[in-house]
Amino acid sequence: MRPDLPAPPRFLAFDFDGTLTDFVAADIHALDTLRRAACPDVPQAAFEDRAVDEIMAFHGRVEAGLADPLRQDAERLGRTLAASGVTLTEEHLGLYTRALVAATVPMPGAAELLRDLRGAGVRLALLSNAYDGAAGAGAGLIPRHVRGGRHRGRGGGAESGFQRR
Repeated sequence: MRPDLPAPPRFLAFDFDGTLTDFVAADIHALDTLRRAACPDVPQAAFEDRAVDEIMAFHGRVEAGLADPLRQDAERLGRTLAASGVTLTEEHLGLYTRALVAATVPMPGAAELLRDLRGAGVRLALLSNAYDGAAGAGAGLIPRHVRGGRHRGRGGGAESGFQRR
C-alpha cells in the first residue's frame, strides 16, 4: 500500500433497507401477492394503504409496550386482511414471506460492492431496525448474492445464511 493513502477499512456496516435493497418494493410485491390470493376483489391501492396504516399503528403499539415486536407480520397482515373480511392463516403468512424473500434483491451495484469489499478482506455487517433483524428477508441477501466467506449475525440460524455469535 502507498504510504500517502489511508489504510483500507477493516470493517464496514451497511443498513439493509434503502442501502442494500429496496425493501419497500419487495413489501409491495408481497402484499399484492397476498391480496391476489386472499381477497382479489379488494383494490390493490386500498389493500396497500390499509397495510401501511396497520404497520404504523403496530409500531405505535410496540413503543407503548402493547404489542410483541416479533409478531409484526402476523398482526399487520391479520388486521389488514380482517378489514376485508378474511382471517389470516399460516398459509397466508407463508405466502407473504416467500414473496417478500423472493422480491428482496440488491440495489444496483450492491452485490458487486460487497463482493469486492469481502475480497479485499473487509469484514461486513448487515444492520436493520427490523424487529426480527437478519431472520427476516435480509437473511438470504448476502449469502444469495455475494459468494464466499462466512455470514454472521443476530437473528436467523445457520439455515438462514447467518450464524449466531
